[in-house]
Amino acid sequence: MGTGIGKMKQYKQSEYMPENAKRCNVLMHYYGKQKPSAPDGSDDGLKEVYECWDFPKSTTTTIHVLPTWRDSAPFWEENWDSQSFDKTYPAQLGNAGISEETYRQILDPLNRILCSFYPFQQKDEMTKTGPEDTFYILELRKRLKQASVDYPETRWSIHVHKFASDLAGSLFTETVLHSLQIKLLNQVSIRQTKDVVTQDSNSVSTPTSDGLKLEDVSSSKDEVIPIGKEDGTAQAPSPKPNYGDDGLSM
Repeated sequence: MGTGIGKMKQYKQSEYMPENAKRCNVLMHYYGKQKPSAPDGSDDGLKEVYECWDFPKSTTTTIHVLPTWRDSAPFWEENWDSQSFDKTYPAQLGNAGISEETYRQILDPLNRILCSFYPFQQKDEMTKTGPEDTFYILELRKRLKQASVDYPETRWSIHVHKFASDLAGSLFTETVLHSLQIKLLNQVSIRQTKDVVTQDSNSVSTPTSDGLKLEDVSSSKDEVIPIGKEDGTAQAPSPKPNYGDDGLSM
């Protein structure tokens, strides 16, 4: 587990979710040596050789909760905090029945998980099936799935963002950041109802009884969304980590 974490921030074994609990969707993004840009979309002042990338942007139907941004950080860390989701309450959640206090209750255990398992690379946490099944990721996915169940007008999922920084020669460190995606299903329904009214009937996807298109209805099974992007500008240039200049995947 990560070191230097206060006891109050530790994710305790008594908090572990049931082993057979359902899991939310997860998107894995690999950026090679590209670093994330600042919240305003600019380079953070380092004038990186590699083009920076942006986190997904929130829309009227989807909220993206990003890592906490720090104006200053230790030189060996990024300004984006790997150990904390931004605690700012998204006011749009009020329409889905989630108050500021409820949002904090959902977010606090997630932040404790990040604090406890940072930097997310302990050998006993690795799995043969893939990073989406790493223990801490499973705990995040289970809790986010439960949030979707508790508040059915929302659908929660997680994005995992990985990139590398050079140390010397062929040595590098991998940084792992996380962001949350909250789809507001009531807003999706409203938007699609308007689409049905304004589009020709021959070109409209078949809506279900609750007004959602078939492709927007969540599966009852655990699901891993293919690597890529959804509702944002975060690019995944490579389906596997590419930390070399020769284009070879590692």
